Amino acid sequence: MNRDFDIGISYQNDIPEQWIDQLASETSQAGLTIQKQSREIGIYASLEWALPTLVITYLAKPFFDAFLKEAGKDSYAALKSGILYLFEQYLGSNPEPRNKRRSQFFSIQFHDIQERSIKCIFPEPVSLDEYSKMLDDLYDLIIEDLESHSHGKLGQMISKVDGYGASYFIEYCPETSRWIAIDTQKEIRSKNS
Repeated sequence: MNRDFDIGISYQNDIPEQWIDQLASETSQAGLTIQKQSREIGIYASLEWALPTLVITYLAKPFFDAFLKEAGKDSYAALKSGILYLFEQYLGSNPEPRNKRRSQFFSIQFHDIQERSIKCIFPEPVSLDEYSKMLDDLYDLIIEDLESHSHGKLGQMISKVDGYGASYFIEYCPETSRWIAIDTQKEIRSKNS
């Protein structure tokens, strides 16, 4: 993927193309530049949070520049609409009950103001209303981070954990209704013991 886009969408090639086209269409209506790239189906042996999800949405720097302007609300609304469409297609309007797990379907990745790579992991399965709330909470977290120059909640969360390689991971915890940072090194040690 080149870096000339506001939002990049990387997806495994067994995801229906019309789902990705609709996500791209929703977001491009707000004047955002979208780049799509399919990738081969892969089997991975790794920790759950480090796995590539079936659909990864990359939010690039130009998207964040718009976040702080009035048009940022329109950009966010378009992105949220496209993501919720994607969740509904994948899970249906009423996801079936099953064991909760970390997302294997969808994640969001971006670089914060300090250029740290952050991957946002969504739990599965939850209702579309819960996904909507998660996206709103993530938007608030990112806006606060941008406005505070990484001295807000996101920056504080990331500073308290170890990353994995050059990346940090946050996940939404439905039980506490908030985003939390994953201490990747602690989870690696736990898995190895």
